[in-house]
Amino acid sequence: MQIRCNVQIDSDFRKVILASQENETPQHLALKLAAFVLFFKSKPLMDVSLKHPAIAGQEFRPDLLALNESGEVQLWVECGTVTSHKLDKLTRRYRNARIITLKETYHEAETLRKTIEKHKVQGADRVEIWAFPNRMFQEWFNAVAGGDEVSEEAKHSPPLGLSEAVPFGGSQRSSTGAKRVVSFRKGTVDIVGESAERSFNLVVNAVPLQFDFLTA
Repeated sequence: MQIRCNVQIDSDFRKVILASQENETPQHLALKLAAFVLFFKSKPLMDVSLKHPAIAGQEFRPDLLALNESGEVQLWVECGTVTSHKLDKLTRRYRNARIITLKETYHEAETLRKTIEKHKVQGADRVEIWAFPNRMFQEWFNAVAGGDEVSEEAKHSPPLGLSEAVPFGGSQRSSTGAKRVVSFRKGTVDIVGESAERSFNLVVNAVPLQFDFLTA
């Protein structure tokens, strides 16, 4: 599954295609797109290969990466779940880079902050943890995804929460056994907005979204 996007921030315009990796959920892909928009001015790269010169020789890949004029890592973004072990490795290896994690909820952001402090991640104060404010990830997801495609059986079951992982083109059964199918809208996602540090001032497929991200 792919998401094709037209993104215009201020006067800059880019076309981007996000392709899901194996077992990647729609929610994670939506987080990656959010990160791309947030750091649009840094000319971010997604789905960077381990063979890329900037990260060659290491075992980790970022969800989003930005380089300086010398081709060195200046921004590394992790979306969703990330281990304290990985963050510890990143802060040691990229001492001059911003290390940012993006979460769906502030509760998840707070939990990660407590975890990296408990595990004494080196340079934990350098790890920036951003989160969507209350219910706003669902607003973003709905604007990008264009709604769910639901089977007749599922219409009579409770709604599927965004925290439940569902692969692209896949399905999941609820506690009642109803099958629910999730798919992104067909066509292109159009995103227009203004650049701002840690905030959205956008129109996504004609849906206005304006809010500040929280930090933990």
